[in-house]
Amino acid sequence: MLPEKSYCDDDLKLIFRHEIVHIGRADSLSKFYHVFCTAVCWFNPLMWLAMRKSADDIELSCDETVLLDADEQTRARYASLILETAGDERGFTTCLSASANALRYRLKNIVKPNKKFSGAVVVGAIFIALCMTTGHTALVYGDYTGEDIIFSNAENFKLSYVGFKPDNKNYICTDEKALKEYLSNLRIQNISGVYTFKDEKKHWVTISYETPDDFIIIKLFSNFIEIHPRISDFDYYYLPDGVDFDRLHKLIIEKT
Repeated sequence: MLPEKSYCDDDLKLIFRHEIVHIGRADSLSKFYHVFCTAVCWFNPLMWLAMRKSADDIELSCDETVLLDADEQTRARYASLILETAGDERGFTTCLSASANALRYRLKNIVKPNKKFSGAVVVGAIFIALCMTTGHTALVYGDYTGEDIIFSNAENFKLSYVGFKPDNKNYICTDEKALKEYLSNLRIQNISGVYTFKDEKKHWVTISYETPDDFIIIKLFSNFIEIHPRISDFDYYYLPDGVDFDRLHKLIIEKT
């Protein structure tokens, strides 16, 4: 609503341009959406703050569009119009000027617009950082050892195969007792859910044991272990301490 007064043609051009920009952007609907969100989250003070800030930014964006490439004289006249028409912004309509509380924020950018910097660099840096830090997120629980998980179902385990993958080389174990001791002391945690960890399967150690009634295949990756009690079954477990590949390289050497 505008005050009941006479306006010159230049003032009317600025006023109508302002309102046309609002209509073209459907800002009344945006304001309705802000009020709807605030009604749903009325108990959150941050929601009220966000609604206020969004409303101010809608008006500021409209001001910038109206004054695009405008000279200082036009900017000064536009700022004067806003001061003269300061009023109430309640409801789902837009107006040339909101309440007096928003005037300082808008007038500062109208009279002396700040230089705008492109956010492309920031967005690009964030995108690269996210790509560099992508990985797997999983919930783990429990705290076990390799003795509990691997060697709990049989007493007589006979080592039948050791090797580093994906190398197609023949390996032997120099100290089977030390290897079993290392596996028995591994800290192991259950993983909640089903995960494949395909991206991490680039380098691993395969160890196979024969038992009196069955056999077991163990695959050690960087931070998890895959255990195959049978050919068709397997279980994943998380290794919070990771795998000591240097130690395994000393226990498992290439066969000459």
